[in-house]
Amino acid sequence: MISVLANPSLMGVAAEMPPFGSPGRTYYATDTETLYTDTGSEWQVTTYTAGVSVALTVPARQTVAGSPLTNEGTLAISDNAQAENEVFAGPASGANAAPTFRALVTADLPAPVLPATSGMPIDTPAARTVRFDVATGELWVYTGTAWKGVALALTS
Repeated sequence: MISVLANPSLMGVAAEMPPFGSPGRTYYATDTETLYTDTGSEWQVTTYTAGVSVALTVPARQTVAGSPLTNEGTLAISDNAQAENEVFAGPASGANAAPTFRALVTADLPAPVLPATSGMPIDTPAARTVRFDVATGELWVYTGTAWKGVALALTS
């Protein structure tokens, strides 16, 4: 609805409409459900669209319910089911592009997570390299100068 109808300057029955002469004011006749606008020289019937329709489209990975919406209601967006073991991310390589669901690749991880078979190796990897020692169950981070154990609090 238009805002003038929702909040007219004057309201009452048509027979009690005041004299015109104040351009821009409105009068809503409650008995005839008619909106009038004062032009300064007459009361003119104001036409308006009673209904407003809004439609919503979403990406293919989502579904919208309640569209189109007419006058009032609720639009609801929900995600469609996706294949397992996929992440919602930008392209794995190349130029920037819209995100899609795809398999996780090594480049998505901030630092490599490498398994160690027994004890910590003596090689010199890049700083912030993370290793999990499968023999001891310990997590290690290389600081750039030394391997440091990381305390873990495991919960079940």
